[in-house]
Amino acid sequence: PRSLQSWSDDDIAAGWESSMQAMIWTLQAAFGALSERPGRVVVVLPTTGLSGGHSYALAAAVFEAQRVLAKAAARQWGPHGIRVNTVAISPELVLDDADRADVHYLAPPAFATGTGEVVSTVAFLLGPDCGVTGQTITVDGGRWLP
Repeated sequence: PRSLQSWSDDDIAAGWESSMQAMIWTLQAAFGALSERPGRVVVVLPTTGLSGGHSYALAAAVFEAQRVLAKAAARQWGPHGIRVNTVAISPELVLDDADRADVHYLAPPAFATGTGEVVSTVAFLLGPDCGVTGQTITVDGGRWLP
């Protein structure tokens, strides 16, 4: 977590370029593995990409770009029988210091969420009966309503 103005060109290249490149390579590998048969891809990211974050501006931009990339993959790969979705989870489950993200939610969580809810949601999206694609499912106890 750092302020946006403190990032150097090298920091941006390392934080943005390497993260986006890794996402592209991962999606390409998934397509290669699933192109011969229907399959599912689920990308898990913190809601910080949806809401921004005070000390996580660069990370939030990367998370949102990765979410949009997953949506583009869903659109392109649908005809191949590949469904791609994103699960947006509580920053506390991912970020080193979620308090520094300083996300201001409109409401307190309706209930606490943990890895169990995330795992259940991902399992549903990966299941053979799931017809959902190109969507972002938010699993954060109802704090963020995109």
